[in-house]
Amino acid sequence: MTTDDLGLARSISGRTTRRGDNTQVTSTEWIYDEKGNPTNMPVKAPHYTYQDMLNLCRWRGEGYHSISYEQSKDMAILSLCWCGQKDDQSYYGYGCMSAYTTGQRDNMGNSDTNSVSNTPNLVWGLEGFIACTYEVMDYIGMNIPNFKAWKAAKRTDGNIGAVTYGLMHIYDEYSDTERTVQAITTDGLCISRIVLGRHCDVIASSGYSNGRWDTGFCTAFWYKGFLGRCVGRSCHNANAGGGLVYASAGNGSSNSHTNDGVRLAFTGVLENESEIDPTQSEAAENKM
Repeated sequence: MTTDDLGLARSISGRTTRRGDNTQVTSTEWIYDEKGNPTNMPVKAPHYTYQDMLNLCRWRGEGYHSISYEQSKDMAILSLCWCGQKDDQSYYGYGCMSAYTTGQRDNMGNSDTNSVSNTPNLVWGLEGFIACTYEVMDYIGMNIPNFKAWKAAKRTDGNIGAVTYGLMHIYDEYSDTERTVQAITTDGLCISRIVLGRHCDVIASSGYSNGRWDTGFCTAFWYKGFLGRCVGRSCHNANAGGGLVYASAGNGSSNSHTNDGVRLAFTGVLENESEIDPTQSEAAENKM
């Protein structure tokens, strides 16, 4: 995600990716409805905590949000089939640092990069999709009561007391259902196996010690045993552990790391405006 001159969440070429400023304080100017959706935008520039950036995505309009776990999962599964190997970074390229200028791959359209280095990669037309910016996902949380309650409570977090159950709560807004998936609760492991199952989940179910990137999925899982953990994908630099099934549940929503951002996404029905606007429909009929 980038932001425009009004501070609105956008996906604009020629802008630097929007990330936190390392001040761990979410804007107090946000106003929320009973579901935890923002109903206004702060006047002062926020510190771009996870909560600030997730709010900015939703403030864009109905259907907008940061990339969801389900969207990231689908890309991972399809891409693993497409490139035919678990080390997807060796196929697309190892990415770059998070503060990159967007639009560098616009001339390539929906194609893929191949083994590029120190520059944004392209995965099916999605720029910087692997190991460029750590992207906090929506519709998922870890060590929470349930996603709807957590979101309604402004994604509260806590750093007191160890929590070891490590359940991922994955919410589907359109069917209003939630499912939980057990993840490993050891920090910094190279993922050797993912859950898969009927939902094809790419959540780590076992791992090797950190650094064994030549085995398993050549990517890492990070975990902290505290309440209210946000879950992110990708990785914030060209690290060998930042592939498509990379995940981190290490920080709460008040985190504002300078390498962490979100990816603006959309879920919903796209409609042809000529079918909505009666004047356009009548004009089309008169030409027939």
